[in-house]
Amino acid sequence: MDARLERFMYFVVHIAVTRVFLTSYLTSGKIIISRLSSSHSLVSIFVNQQN
Repeated sequence: MDARLERFMYFVVHIAVTRVFLTSYLTSGKIIISRLSSSHSLVSIFVNQQN
């Protein structure tokens, strides 16, 4: 296979996997934040850990 095509395929797969991972990660993060939103201190601690 052509080296450029191989690199391009790897790049596309890498982007797709990263998008899926980020989407699931952000969704679980939103669920965690909404659960913790009752106590504001936990939310601020969680946000500080992310940064």
